[in-house]
Amino acid sequence: MVHLSFFDVVCDLVYRSNLGKTLSRGRGAFLDVWRPISICFTPSSKTNQVVKTCGICKRDYKTDYRGWYDNLVPATCSGACYSDWLLKNIREHTLGTIVTRGEPYPRHLVNVDNRSSYEDRFENWLRENDISFIYEPYSFHLGTKLYVPDFLINVATYVEVKGLWNAGDKTKVKDFLKTGRHLHIVDEAFLRSLNHERGGTRKKRTL
Repeated sequence: MVHLSFFDVVCDLVYRSNLGKTLSRGRGAFLDVWRPISICFTPSSKTNQVVKTCGICKRDYKTDYRGWYDNLVPATCSGACYSDWLLKNIREHTLGTIVTRGEPYPRHLVNVDNRSSYEDRFENWLRENDISFIYEPYSFHLGTKLYVPDFLINVATYVEVKGLWNAGDKTKVKDFLKTGRHLHIVDEAFLRSLNHERGGTRKKRTL
């Protein structure tokens, strides 16, 4: 169950007003813009949390509610479970998918620095766990748009590491998924979970 924050309630009231009704893109798009703003002013993130069941160890854990991309974030409670999930994912998603558009173009980039601190954290975790990856390996032409996934892991799955969602990011991700390739999203809440024990509890610090 998702508990609405004070700002979500205000959002609904504004949308139902004449001002909100003038928005031609509809209620869903209005919430997509409003919720990231409201989270900044919400005193506690607990109002935006849900309980999920880990797809690997089957234990319940708390995590953030992500809205439209919630099902694109791996349902894993810890770094250990995510590692197991990646191995399972490699077996289920092969490279033989027939694609009708969005063909990959190798970028041939050497010694490219990561574009965000989130990407740095994720790359460090991959290296610490001996998981092979390539940073920004391909660019994909999706109609008039150009999309570059952040990571390709074990030559099997693409990863998009996101902090803030810019205009058009949502459309690019959805168009990329339509090509038949597999992609999942890593955000700040997921990065925190990589340092948890199985079951979602924080690891104890050792001196």
